Amino acid sequence: MLKSKAVDYMDKILQMNHVFISYVNEDLSLVNVIADYLKTRYLSIWIYTDNLAPGIRWKQAIKSAIQKGDFFIACFSNNYLAKDKSYMNEELMCAIEELRKIRNDKVWFIPVKLSKCEIPDIPVSAVESLTDFQFIDLYEDWKLGLEKVALIIEESMITLNKESLDLIEEINKNLSRIDYLSQYIINWYYDHGVDPDDEDGLAEERELEELKEKVNDSITHLADQLGVDINSIKEKLNI
Repeated sequence: MLKSKAVDYMDKILQMNHVFISYVNEDLSLVNVIADYLKTRYLSIWIYTDNLAPGIRWKQAIKSAIQKGDFFIACFSNNYLAKDKSYMNEELMCAIEELRKIRNDKVWFIPVKLSKCEIPDIPVSAVESLTDFQFIDLYEDWKLGLEKVALIIEESMITLNKESLDLIEEINKNLSRIDYLSQYIINWYYDHGVDPDDEDGLAEERELEELKEKVNDSITHLADQLGVDINSIKEKLNI
């Protein structure tokens, strides 16, 4: 798990959308345990009991939440298997549609067992079904199981190699220096009663411009490494 400083960087640079949790109503109390634990790990959780506002078209909202989610946790149990009809089946069908669009090496669909049960053999493709996805038996050891779920998500969210972490630290350091120089320059002109337009410019102003250019280059490089839009990084850093 990334430590607090790196988590702070992550929050600034790549705030994830959410983890969608699919379940049947009979398992809500257990699902809340999962959701509450993941929230302690800085993860945003989407469950319909918390995220559906009154008056909203709930079917459309659920489908959109699945499509926009960074991960999909499917909670299987005897309660699920005992039901002939459940909206969880609709959610699974929507999840399967998304799975077909996602690279095979990317973790997105995470099946968990809330009780001793079988994973339904629902086809994902001509050669694959839901049973082909490694599951986590939460009911055997909740503490260990929840830790595994969190680690899978955290490790799959983004792989920050050393070069990326160094870039993030450099950007953070330079932004702090830019803030300092900006305030210093404002105070200098004010204290000396000088109009900036009448001066050739302070050495600090030249340094400021160089740092701004350096930060832009670093952000461009980081965006290429992470495969994200440059503007999304600038937005998170309030640039």
